[in-house]
Amino acid sequence: MVYIGILIFGLLAANFFYRAIRLFVKLNRQVYSPETKHTFICQSCTQTYTLSGPETKKLVKGAVVIKKSTPKSNATFYKFTCPQCGSYAKQKKIFDMDTTKALGMVRVQADSGQLPIVIDFLLKGVLPIFLVFPFLSLFLR
Repeated sequence: MVYIGILIFGLLAANFFYRAIRLFVKLNRQVYSPETKHTFICQSCTQTYTLSGPETKKLVKGAVVIKKSTPKSNATFYKFTCPQCGSYAKQKKIFDMDTTKALGMVRVQADSGQLPIVIDFLLKGVLPIFLVFPFLSLFLR
């Protein structure tokens, strides 16, 4: 019985890591795809502008990333040359879903295209662990 429990635990772990790797690959592919749009606000000229995925990848790769977090909010800034005014300044990234709960213990910054990918990971990678874990103790006795 112990061998069956170890086998089930191994399968759950392998499934979780497989789904986690797929999650990061899909998110990276989706973030930098040509049809994805990213919205920024320049801190020097205070104008809002939109960039496509490849343009964002070109500007953000190697840029200085500044993350400001307080118990009630969080913001992500990238430092690169503004396409509107041409100055090298901080650019605030605007996310579709920017939530901070439980005095900063839970922080979510995501775009609308990323949510289905994360929900798929939670359903197929994390939920099986919670469903099988109570029964796993029966096999490991």
